[in-house]
Amino acid sequence: MQKLALPTSNEELWNCISLKLQNKLQNEENQFQSIDEFITFNKQLLNEISNNFISLELDYSYHFHNILFLFKKKHTDIDLNYFLKTTLNKMMRWILEMPELFISNEITILSIGQPSKIKFTKRQIRCLLSTAFFSLLFKPSLQQNKNLTHLDFGLFKSVASPTFLKSIINYFNKISKYTYFELDELYVILERKVLQNNLSTIKQEKHFCEIDFVEGKLQDNLNHLFVDFANRKVGGHVLEGAVAQEEIMFAEMPELFISILICEHLNDNETLLIKGIDRFSNCKGYLHSMTFEDYKETQPIKDGIRKNEVIAMDALAGIGQAQFEKQYLLREVKKAYCGFMKVDDNDEHLPIASGFWGCGVFGGDKQLKIILQWIAASLADRPKLMIHLFSPDDLRIAKEFKENILPKVQGLKHVEKICDLLFELYPQARREQSTTVFEFLRNNL
Repeated sequence: MQKLALPTSNEELWNCISLKLQNKLQNEENQFQSIDEFITFNKQLLNEISNNFISLELDYSYHFHNILFLFKKKHTDIDLNYFLKTTLNKMMRWILEMPELFISNEITILSIGQPSKIKFTKRQIRCLLSTAFFSLLFKPSLQQNKNLTHLDFGLFKSVASPTFLKSIINYFNKISKYTYFELDELYVILERKVLQNNLSTIKQEKHFCEIDFVEGKLQDNLNHLFVDFANRKVGGHVLEGAVAQEEIMFAEMPELFISILICEHLNDNETLLIKGIDRFSNCKGYLHSMTFEDYKETQPIKDGIRKNEVIAMDALAGIGQAQFEKQYLLREVKKAYCGFMKVDDNDEHLPIASGFWGCGVFGGDKQLKIILQWIAASLADRPKLMIHLFSPDDLRIAKEFKENILPKVQGLKHVEKICDLLFELYPQARREQSTTVFEFLRNNL
């Protein structure tokens, strides 16, 4: 398996980092009194590293600009003073725990094409995310991996970055209240799922699972498998200016950021399952109107794993009318089935909380994505698929589905009938008559 070297793998580099952090911590009068002091300290450390050890290829101006902008305004929804005076000091201590928490000075990468699973303690994740906040998980030129995305919270470039930064700060403030012992006994598991079989080998003589529609964010639907409408590089646009479903989910559940560090991009037959994350915040609104509020996690913990599961799966993006051709219909069903299928017999087979996966900026057809996900969830023996709605158009689509499609499908014995119609006959009907998915199924079932 491939490995990702941590800063501790370079003895001289780590000595430089640890000495700077320890000196800052030793003198209580020398603690950060303002955000400007933190920025100056961080700039000096990064400059020293760049001048003496490795060439830093990134522009960190966004990091300091966004944090400075956040702290220069008054906020009543987040305790920035506590973060500045208390949490930042703790974060430096958490960074200094790296040699103890990662004895090998490296972490395993979830590589393309290899079904694999990695288990982190929440204390390890706290250490890594603190290091990322200080921009110390740099990506030296000799260690580049084109299939990985660089993790640095300073790279938030979105108009929603103040809200996202508040969510990250809220995570650090809240996680600081946990003891070492507590975090050593809590875990997050990341599993790369790889579908080895063709869809034709999957038994299709299965009944359709239950399907329903509900308004609101899918991560509000507890005790479900949350679908992350992912980028091919999981979390790949979270730090680069996008403000879509995946970006909001990462902001609310910052432990998801660890996937950016270790998961190579997903092939067409791959998804990423993440178990045990906590939700720390709730983001409301969109873009400039987005607001932040604290969130109290209530999900139970069993064997050190919080009962929250996220499946990251990337839909086809920007292919227009080609999405209705058989090869792409099969690709989407296979991708969704890979996400929904059960890998471990001991896993609880939760119902699925999804929505219009791959629609929006990806250009997916909403009617089509309902049907494809329903097929995949049924083939994977999931008990229920819950589609979350966000607009009046979504409500209209849900109404049309319930009135015209659901009654006809309920009369079918197996999923196979609708698969045959959709994969074999619909592509031609779409090309010749521009027939919508619902129209086609209503007329042919």
